[in-house]
Amino acid sequence: MARVPSVIGGFLQLQVSAQNSLQCIELGSPAWFEWLEDECNRSFSFKDGTVSYTARRERQRNGWYWYAYRKQSGKLRKVYLGKSPELSAERLLQVATRLVESKEEQVSPVPDEHHEPVGRTIEHDTEFLMAHLTPLLGREKELQTLCALLRRPSVRLLTLAGMGGIGKTRLAIQLVSRLREEYPDGAYFIPLSTITDGVQVILAIADVLGLRDVGAEPFLEYLARSLEKKRLLLLLDNFEQVITAAPLLVELLARCPYLKVVVTSRMVLRVRGEYEFLVQALAVPTDEQLHDIEHVLTYGAVALFVQRARAVKVDFALTPENLPAVVAICRRLEGVPLALELAAARCKLLSPQALLARLSGHHRIPHGTTDAILPYQQTLHLLSRPAQDLPERQQTLRNTLDWSYNLLTEREQRLFRLLSLFAGGGSLEMIEQVYRAIDATTSILDDITSLVDKSLLYLIEQDDFEPRFSMLEIVREYGLERLHETGEIAVTQRMFAYYWLDFTLSAEAHMTDEQLHWLNRLKMEHKNIRAALLWFASQKDWEHALQMATALTWFWWAKGYLGEGRRVLEWLLSSCEQVTPHTRAKALLAAGTLSGLQGEYRHAETLCLEALSFFVSHGDRRDHANALWMLGHMSIMKSDYPRAQAYLHEAHGLFEELHHIWGVASTLERLASLERDRGDYGRARELAEQSVALFQQLSAPWGLARAFWILGLILFSLGDFAFASVQLEHCLKQAQLVGDRNTLIFAQALSGCIQMFQGEVQAGEERVRMGKQTAREVGNKRGIVWTVTILGLGAVLQGDYQRARELFEESLSVLAQLSFEYKIFTALGLRGLAMVIASQGHALWAARLAGAAASIQQTIGAPVTPPMVEAVIERFLLQARLQVGEETFLQAYAEGCAMQPAQALIANDAQLRQPAVSTPKEAVAHTALTTREIEVLRLLALGLTSPQIAEKLVISVLTVNTHVRSIYSKLGVSSRSAATRYAIEHKLFKLS
Repeated sequence: MARVPSVIGGFLQLQVSAQNSLQCIELGSPAWFEWLEDECNRSFSFKDGTVSYTARRERQRNGWYWYAYRKQSGKLRKVYLGKSPELSAERLLQVATRLVESKEEQVSPVPDEHHEPVGRTIEHDTEFLMAHLTPLLGREKELQTLCALLRRPSVRLLTLAGMGGIGKTRLAIQLVSRLREEYPDGAYFIPLSTITDGVQVILAIADVLGLRDVGAEPFLEYLARSLEKKRLLLLLDNFEQVITAAPLLVELLARCPYLKVVVTSRMVLRVRGEYEFLVQALAVPTDEQLHDIEHVLTYGAVALFVQRARAVKVDFALTPENLPAVVAICRRLEGVPLALELAAARCKLLSPQALLARLSGHHRIPHGTTDAILPYQQTLHLLSRPAQDLPERQQTLRNTLDWSYNLLTEREQRLFRLLSLFAGGGSLEMIEQVYRAIDATTSILDDITSLVDKSLLYLIEQDDFEPRFSMLEIVREYGLERLHETGEIAVTQRMFAYYWLDFTLSAEAHMTDEQLHWLNRLKMEHKNIRAALLWFASQKDWEHALQMATALTWFWWAKGYLGEGRRVLEWLLSSCEQVTPHTRAKALLAAGTLSGLQGEYRHAETLCLEALSFFVSHGDRRDHANALWMLGHMSIMKSDYPRAQAYLHEAHGLFEELHHIWGVASTLERLASLERDRGDYGRARELAEQSVALFQQLSAPWGLARAFWILGLILFSLGDFAFASVQLEHCLKQAQLVGDRNTLIFAQALSGCIQMFQGEVQAGEERVRMGKQTAREVGNKRGIVWTVTILGLGAVLQGDYQRARELFEESLSVLAQLSFEYKIFTALGLRGLAMVIASQGHALWAARLAGAAASIQQTIGAPVTPPMVEAVIERFLLQARLQVGEETFLQAYAEGCAMQPAQALIANDAQLRQPAVSTPKEAVAHTALTTREIEVLRLLALGLTSPQIAEKLVISVLTVNTHVRSIYSKLGVSSRSAATRYAIEHKLFKLS
């Protein structure tokens, strides 16, 4: 069905094809009025935030007119819109407001063409309010808030504050326009941009009101006497440069009880009775909202960019191809309206993709390092546009910022320049410490307050930390330009960088005893630390750059920045010259640790062994133990259990000698993993519980997350799903508290796997997919293997063997990138693929795959598949045996035992010669039953009635019947006898 035309975000959206292709027409454009005049077009819907109505075209005595309809309180309300040429964006919004705010049903009459204005003026018959040629976009919520605020009797002076170019004037004019009918004596716009003397403000007001004949009376007295009984609304624009006139404004308001004043200013007035409203940037969509063009256009930043781009390029349209670039531009410019307008003007020559590339031009770091280090970006030179109808200060963004900067005192300017170094903002204490290194004699508290008041700095409240002060990125870039111009850049950047070096070294020193606090602080200061690290590198101060990067290893690991950390460390190691051997060895271990956590075991082992050699020869016992721990972990992943045991036992001894409880607990957790892989689940559980106890003693949430995870895996391997789920929930809670995305991957995957085997396949799959997405974001290949393999098992449980095959092949392709060194999952992946290949009738290929997996299992010397998974796989392989016969199957199986994984994956020569035979879904149906459903099925097969089953299991009859229906559905049966026969055939109970 064709959709109703809708006005959303300043555009009329039309469906132009059955495939839901949309055409967007800008409000106020010739195409908009042409559409309105077309008699075929009789209605459209209007939507703006929470406001909506239906517009219909109706014939009246004097021609065609538009009316707005909205159902309210059970009644259909109707309000006059006007003739087609009158339907501007402002008119549509005005009517929307009337429909929402008015309480009584009302039908406005068709006015005469020469109707009189609603308001009265003092000496004029016209009101001085600027008309705009384009609609105001993305401000409806602010307008509603401001309207409600200004209607309050106590609000007499309202200041709209914000940085230059944020849209204060445009918003204020729309506000006054919307309320003008509520002020019978008029609403007036008083521009102050050309006035520099505060005394002239009163003269400017009087001039606009037409009050010029003063005589000998003081002007303020004359103005107050003239306005004392008038119900007026005044809009004073650009008040920041005449801020000294604020007391005169207060006096005028005190003398005129019915007068209200709206002020736009880059700084608040700080006078009695002032109500402040900070005008923020326009909203920008998030990553999750990029799939829907219609939804993205409801965001003010995108709508404004598209509107202004069409002004210079009439065929500009938002498409699936340019949508990500347009949204990225809006994010880069942080939704600042003036910046968006100036950038959109460049669309006349540049595509959004090309414009984004220029706005985000990176200073590239050698050796291919990408955005891991904060880029140096130049934006201001692009954001300029010769526009004769704009004030000079707004023709470029730099002019706008110059205007604000020149209003600052010399001390404020100096502080502003320093603050531009803070890439991610900073607390007052941090800013004071950096500033004190440059000038220890000056207090900055008043100056910071002034910068906040002047909208160049924003205060961000935080729950667990002290408030932070931050700049918009465009403002910060301007400050950096000024810092370069003054010649202060060298000394200030040096002080800034050394502050953050000390900060990261302190964080590393406290990572085992105040872990959560420091991990969160490092997360908060990530951008600042990046900027400092880049500065050390740019100065070729490799020693301090490597020290700083090495100190961040815990943070990169715990927070899931594995790729960033590894790229930075490897770039620094390949670039550095003349660093101390100890610093280099620690950096090698850090790079090896992050590589190993990503699954790159061969490369990681090389780095860690080189580092270990240094630590042993120089007697550095703590880093010696750390290197042994990492080598032990990688040996487990490669299923080299004897070597893993040797490394971990030595590490455990060193940590105990050093009384390093964190190291002891971490080593116990790895030893538990080792014993689980070997199949000694009892010993594994004992070690894991010891690890949990030690981490609880330390109150270390990150360590607890990993210890709970391995305990949950051990319990899963034992078949204790209930207790395993409890441990995994503990793990998820601790990992989320820390922000440990790596542990979240595996906890989500295993929790989802348990849900699948308990019959909640879809819910389990969703949880595993969450883990897979996190693994991709982090770059954890082992996590990708885990999640994709488990999703393959889920597809088998649902009987979707083709999707299962694709998933197992995807898992094995990632394992191939890791040279099949992750042996446990290589074997599991091969067996999983063998299972689904068998289900598709390719028995010989399945046998070879199973043989290759068996060869790996024999090499490992330990089980690779949990019992409940093994039972499912064996059932499919039994079908393959029956299909080709035992002797033929065993011959192919023996061939597979002699193959490497890569060979077995292509050993499908028999595939084309075999008929495809599907294994019945019932072969695995009962594995989808929950534990409770299996209990009910057993009692059902023994002949118990529903009430008897309810009594035996202490549940209600209704619950029993619900379980029975679920059992029938999962087994594909429709009667008690069929369910009983299934239970007997699959030996789900023993007949006594």
